[in-house]
Amino acid sequence: MSFSAGVHEYQGSAMIGMCDAELLGRTLEGGGARVTVSREYYGGRALDEDGAARLLESSSIINMAGARTVGLAARLGIGSPGGARDVGGVPFMIVFRS
Repeated sequence: MSFSAGVHEYQGSAMIGMCDAELLGRTLEGGGARVTVSREYYGGRALDEDGAARLLESSSIINMAGARTVGLAARLGIGSPGGARDVGGVPFMIVFRS
């Protein structure tokens, strides 16, 4: 398992929390921000890279944590690494797509 994702519905849109699997359960702090990578929000599905890519491409709202997750999204044209915020040495990014 390289990625972990939780799938949620928000105002009729698909919203996911996706992270590098090893970040589950950690709290990231730094740069004036604190992000808890909770199992309730970012957990639920263990994914390989192909599964993660399919889920990223089909989602409208994406909260991402981790270098692999943010990097995969950028390779797919979803957000960009420059749009990620560093939180405790870990890239964190939120993307809204229409």
